[in-house]
Amino acid sequence: MDYVRRHYGREVSRREAAVYLEQRGLVERPPARHEKPVRRFEAPAPLDLVQIDVMYVARPEGGYLYACNVLDDHSRVLLASVALEEQTGKAVLEVLKQVVERWGRPNRVLTDRGTQFAHWRGRTAFQKFVEDELKAEHILARAKHPQTIGKVERFHLSLRMEGLDPAGYADVPALQQALDRYRGYYNYERPHQGLGGVFPADRFYGMSQPLEQVWKRLPEPSAANQGVFLTANFLGRRLVIAGPSPDQLRVLFDDELRQPVARPEAAGGESLA
Repeated sequence: MDYVRRHYGREVSRREAAVYLEQRGLVERPPARHEKPVRRFEAPAPLDLVQIDVMYVARPEGGYLYACNVLDDHSRVLLASVALEEQTGKAVLEVLKQVVERWGRPNRVLTDRGTQFAHWRGRTAFQKFVEDELKAEHILARAKHPQTIGKVERFHLSLRMEGLDPAGYADVPALQQALDRYRGYYNYERPHQGLGGVFPADRFYGMSQPLEQVWKRLPEPSAANQGVFLTANFLGRRLVIAGPSPDQLRVLFDDELRQPVARPEAAGGESLA
């Protein structure tokens, strides 16, 4: 539904989408589930909190490669997705250093209790960098409780389902190419349900509220004319151009000045490796 709304300017309810997919045999109705209420939290601003985790990626001939993923908690922007030969503390620390160099210093860093991040014998190099050099808070997830880093864990699932070849990758360059391709799609083209249907980049660059306002004012497009919908971050100001046709455009320009927290990436994403 979010994809249709964002790319075609049309509102589709969950029921309409479910009926459409079921009628064409694309999905089966899942059995009813009674789930416990989910406690949700969200950082108040970009780079206030970042989540870091490492996932396994199979090699066709056996064994594993690894992907170190760094996610901004507030916007869900994927700050880095780096292919690794080994999941060592040194490799993960280098990823974090490059994230800081490119995007800026986070206030808090959330990880699990893997040995790359923490050790019972004393502070790791990762912890020393976060706490001593960045002057940031290192938050450790509860033991055996992956929900604490649920956003990056959920990203891993999306990446496996949408961006990776189930057969695996033979080497780091091949995996990195796949990660870069998905990173550009995830940040700039994929509507995020947890963000109300906007792209992660919309929220990171402070554009999600103008988009929501414009959606409500757009007329229903005809089959022959899907309308125009363009967004941009213009020198820290939020710009939205939208309308039913190229000769009937509205321009919304938010005069609330803000400093961009990072340089926008190319649509295809860039490797940090």
